[in-house]
Amino acid sequence: MNSKTQPKAIRRQQGIAMLELVIVAPILLLIFLGVSEMGRALFQYNTLSKAVRDSSRYYSTQVFNSNDIAGAINLVKYGQTGVGPQLLPGVINVSIPAPVIDATGTYVTVTGNYTFSFLPGNPLAGIVGLFGSTLPNPFILTATSTMRAI
Repeated sequence: MNSKTQPKAIRRQQGIAMLELVIVAPILLLIFLGVSEMGRALFQYNTLSKAVRDSSRYYSTQVFNSNDIAGAINLVKYGQTGVGPQLLPGVINVSIPAPVIDATGTYVTVTGNYTFSFLPGNPLAGIVGLFGSTLPNPFILTATSTMRAI
C-alpha cells in the first residue's frame, strides 16, 4: 500500500512511536543513572559498615592484650590486619578513641569516614539541582560501631 491508498487515520499515526521514544528515553536514562549511582553508594556504604564492624570486633578482643590499633585501622582500610589492596577506592579516614570504661564494662568505638563521589560525567547531580535541591558531590559516608571489650 502506498500513501494514497492508506486511510487518513493511519497516515496521521506515522512517526508517533519515534516521537514517544524521543520523549521517554531521556527520562528512563535519568532513572537508570539515578538507580545505578544510588546502588553504587549503597554498596560502598555497606562495605564500609562491615569493615568498621569487623574492626570494632577485632579491637574489642585486642584492647586488653596487645592494644593493636594499627591492625584495627588496617581492617577498615584493607580488610585485613596487614596492608593489602584497599576495600574502597579513595581515602578512608578511621578514628578510634580511647576505650570507655564505665560500671557496665569497657567499650571500644570505631568510626570510618569515606568520601563518595559520583562517576565523572554523570549528569544526575546537576539535573537534581533543577528541581530546587542539590546533591553534595562528593558526600561523606560515615559508619560507627561500638562493642564491649572482652
